[in-house]
Amino acid sequence: MYVKQKLLKYLLFVYLASQVSYYIFAPLYALFARNFGLNPRSISFIWGFYSFSVAVFILIFGRLENKIRKGKMIFFGYFISTISTMSLLFVHNSKSLVLVLFISALGTGIAVPAYKTMYGKNENKGKESQQWSWLDAGNMFAGALGAGLGGVIVGAYGFHGLFIAMSIIQFTATVIAYKKIYKYG
Repeated sequence: MYVKQKLLKYLLFVYLASQVSYYIFAPLYALFARNFGLNPRSISFIWGFYSFSVAVFILIFGRLENKIRKGKMIFFGYFISTISTMSLLFVHNSKSLVLVLFISALGTGIAVPAYKTMYGKNENKGKESQQWSWLDAGNMFAGALGAGLGGVIVGAYGFHGLFIAMSIIQFTATVIAYKKIYKYG
Protein backbone atom coordinates (compact mmCIF):
# COMPACT_ATOMS: atom_id res chain seq x y z
CA MET A 1 0.00 0.00 0.00
CA TYR A 2 2.77 2.44 0.94
CA VAL A 3 4.63 1.85 -2.35
CA LYS A 4 1.42 2.39 -4.33
CA GLN A 5 0.74 5.68 -2.54
CA LYS A 6 4.29 6.90 -3.09
CA LEU A 7 4.16 5.91 -6.75
CA LEU A 8 0.82 7.67 -7.15
CA LYS A 9 2.36 10.86 -5.76
CA TYR A 10 5.30 10.64 -8.18
CA LEU A 11 2.94 9.96 -11.07
CA LEU A 12 0.88 12.97 -10.10
CA PHE A 13 3.95 15.18 -9.76
CA VAL A 14 5.47 14.29 -13.13
CA TYR A 15 2.14 14.65 -14.90
CA LEU A 16 1.39 18.03 -13.36
CA ALA A 17 4.90 19.35 -13.98
CA SER A 18 4.61 18.29 -17.61
CA GLN A 19 1.20 19.94 -17.83
CA VAL A 20 2.56 23.22 -16.40
CA SER A 21 5.20 23.11 -19.15
CA TYR A 22 2.48 22.51 -21.76
CA TYR A 23 0.20 25.27 -20.44
CA ILE A 24 3.03 27.78 -20.35
CA PHE A 25 2.98 27.62 -24.15
CA ALA A 26 -0.53 26.56 -25.20
CA PRO A 27 -2.32 29.88 -24.55
CA LEU A 28 0.49 31.77 -26.31
CA TYR A 29 0.87 29.39 -29.27
CA ALA A 30 -1.02 31.64 -31.71
CA LEU A 31 1.11 34.67 -30.80
CA PHE A 32 4.25 32.64 -31.45
CA ALA A 33 2.92 31.25 -34.73
CA ARG A 34 2.08 34.78 -35.94
CA ASN A 35 5.83 35.46 -35.94
CA PHE A 36 6.02 33.32 -39.09
CA GLY A 37 3.43 35.34 -40.99
CA LEU A 38 0.76 32.69 -40.58
CA ASN A 39 -2.90 33.66 -40.82
CA PRO A 40 -5.50 32.51 -38.26
CA ARG A 41 -6.66 29.67 -40.51
CA SER A 42 -3.13 28.26 -40.86
CA ILE A 43 -2.48 28.66 -37.14
CA SER A 44 -5.65 26.76 -36.28
CA PHE A 45 -4.94 24.01 -38.85
CA ILE A 46 -1.46 23.48 -37.42
CA TRP A 47 -2.87 23.16 -33.88
CA GLY A 48 -5.61 20.90 -35.24
CA PHE A 49 -2.95 18.72 -36.87
CA TYR A 50 -1.10 18.56 -33.57
CA SER A 51 -4.25 17.57 -31.65
CA PHE A 52 -5.21 15.00 -34.28
CA SER A 53 -1.70 13.55 -34.15
CA VAL A 54 -1.86 13.23 -30.36
CA ALA A 55 -5.17 11.36 -30.65
CA VAL A 56 -3.84 8.97 -33.30
CA PHE A 57 -0.64 8.29 -31.35
CA ILE A 58 -2.62 7.64 -28.15
CA LEU A 59 -4.71 5.05 -30.00
CA ILE A 60 -1.67 3.40 -31.59
CA PHE A 61 0.42 3.26 -28.43
CA GLY A 62 -2.56 2.36 -26.28
CA ARG A 63 -2.78 -0.85 -28.27
CA LEU A 64 0.97 -1.47 -28.43
CA GLU A 65 1.59 -0.85 -24.73
CA ASN A 66 -0.62 -3.65 -23.46
CA LYS A 67 2.45 -5.86 -23.00
CA ILE A 68 5.12 -3.24 -22.32
CA ARG A 69 6.30 -1.92 -18.95
CA LYS A 70 4.32 1.24 -18.28
CA GLY A 71 7.05 3.04 -16.32
CA LYS A 72 9.45 2.64 -19.22
CA MET A 73 6.91 4.07 -21.68
CA ILE A 74 6.09 7.03 -19.42
CA PHE A 75 9.78 7.88 -19.24
CA PHE A 76 10.27 7.40 -22.98
CA GLY A 77 7.24 9.59 -23.79
CA TYR A 78 8.43 12.32 -21.43
CA PHE A 79 11.93 12.09 -22.87
CA ILE A 80 10.55 12.75 -26.36
CA SER A 81 8.46 15.59 -24.93
CA THR A 82 11.61 17.10 -23.43
CA ILE A 83 13.35 16.95 -26.81
CA SER A 84 10.38 18.57 -28.54
CA THR A 85 10.17 21.28 -25.89
CA MET A 86 13.88 22.09 -26.27
CA SER A 87 13.45 22.03 -30.05
CA LEU A 88 11.03 24.96 -29.84
CA LEU A 89 14.15 27.09 -29.35
CA PHE A 90 15.10 26.33 -32.97
CA VAL A 91 11.71 26.87 -34.64
CA HIS A 92 12.02 29.65 -37.20
CA ASN A 93 9.28 28.87 -39.73
CA SER A 94 5.96 27.09 -40.05
CA LYS A 95 7.49 23.84 -41.30
CA SER A 96 9.78 23.49 -38.29
CA LEU A 97 6.83 24.37 -36.03
CA VAL A 98 4.76 21.55 -37.53
CA LEU A 99 7.67 19.12 -37.13
CA VAL A 100 8.28 20.02 -33.48
CA LEU A 101 4.57 19.79 -32.66
CA PHE A 102 4.46 16.38 -34.37
CA ILE A 103 7.35 15.18 -32.21
CA SER A 104 5.55 16.55 -29.16
CA ALA A 105 2.42 14.65 -30.20
CA LEU A 106 4.47 11.46 -30.43
CA GLY A 107 5.81 11.92 -26.89
CA THR A 108 2.33 12.58 -25.54
CA GLY A 109 0.90 9.63 -27.43
CA ILE A 110 3.48 7.30 -25.92
CA ALA A 111 3.19 8.59 -22.35
CA VAL A 112 -0.57 9.01 -21.91
CA PRO A 113 -1.85 5.41 -22.24
CA ALA A 114 0.89 4.07 -19.97
CA TYR A 115 0.41 6.90 -17.52
CA LYS A 116 -3.36 6.48 -17.23
CA THR A 117 -3.00 2.71 -16.83
CA MET A 118 -0.38 3.02 -14.11
CA TYR A 119 -2.28 5.77 -12.32
CA GLY A 120 -5.47 3.70 -12.31
CA LYS A 121 -3.70 0.57 -11.05
CA ASN A 122 -2.18 2.42 -8.11
CA GLU A 123 -5.30 4.07 -6.78
CA ASN A 124 -6.64 3.05 -3.38
CA LYS A 125 -9.80 1.00 -3.51
CA GLY A 126 -12.66 3.15 -2.29
CA LYS A 127 -10.80 6.41 -3.03
CA GLU A 128 -10.74 6.22 -6.84
CA SER A 129 -13.01 9.24 -7.41
CA GLN A 130 -11.02 11.38 -5.02
CA GLN A 131 -7.72 10.32 -6.58
CA TRP A 132 -8.95 10.92 -10.14
CA SER A 133 -10.11 14.34 -8.98
CA TRP A 134 -6.51 15.09 -7.93
CA LEU A 135 -5.45 14.36 -11.48
CA ASP A 136 -8.19 16.38 -13.18
CA ALA A 137 -8.26 19.30 -10.76
CA GLY A 138 -4.46 19.27 -10.80
CA ASN A 139 -4.58 19.59 -14.57
CA MET A 140 -6.72 22.72 -14.23
CA PHE A 141 -4.41 24.13 -11.55
CA ALA A 142 -1.47 23.40 -13.90
CA GLY A 143 -3.34 25.28 -16.63
CA ALA A 144 -3.88 28.28 -14.39
CA LEU A 145 -0.28 28.31 -13.17
CA GLY A 146 1.19 27.67 -16.62
CA ALA A 147 -0.88 30.35 -18.33
CA GLY A 148 0.10 32.93 -15.72
CA LEU A 149 3.76 31.97 -15.81
CA GLY A 150 3.78 31.96 -19.59
CA GLY A 151 2.53 35.54 -19.79
CA VAL A 152 5.03 36.75 -17.20
CA ILE A 153 7.94 34.93 -18.83
CA VAL A 154 7.14 36.08 -22.39
CA GLY A 155 6.69 39.62 -21.11
CA ALA A 156 10.08 39.59 -19.41
CA TYR A 157 12.20 37.28 -21.59
CA GLY A 158 10.31 36.65 -24.82
CA PHE A 159 9.61 33.27 -26.34
CA HIS A 160 13.24 32.20 -26.01
CA GLY A 161 12.98 32.52 -22.22
CA LEU A 162 9.63 30.77 -22.32
CA PHE A 163 11.04 27.75 -24.14
CA ILE A 164 13.97 27.53 -21.73
CA ALA A 165 11.58 27.58 -18.75
CA MET A 166 9.40 24.92 -20.40
CA SER A 167 12.45 22.78 -21.09
CA ILE A 168 13.65 22.97 -17.50
CA ILE A 169 10.24 21.96 -16.15
CA GLN A 170 9.78 19.14 -18.68
CA PHE A 171 13.33 17.88 -18.09
CA THR A 172 12.68 17.81 -14.34
CA ALA A 173 9.52 15.74 -14.88
CA THR A 174 11.47 13.38 -17.16
CA VAL A 175 14.29 12.87 -14.65
CA ILE A 176 11.83 12.12 -11.85
CA ALA A 177 9.93 9.74 -14.17
CA TYR A 178 13.19 7.92 -14.79
CA LYS A 179 14.29 7.78 -11.16
CA LYS A 180 10.94 7.00 -9.54
CA ILE A 181 8.60 5.47 -12.16
CA TYR A 182 10.72 3.75 -14.85
CA LYS A 183 11.09 0.44 -12.99
CA TYR A 184 7.36 -0.03 -12.38
CA GLY A 185 4.49 -1.29 -14.45
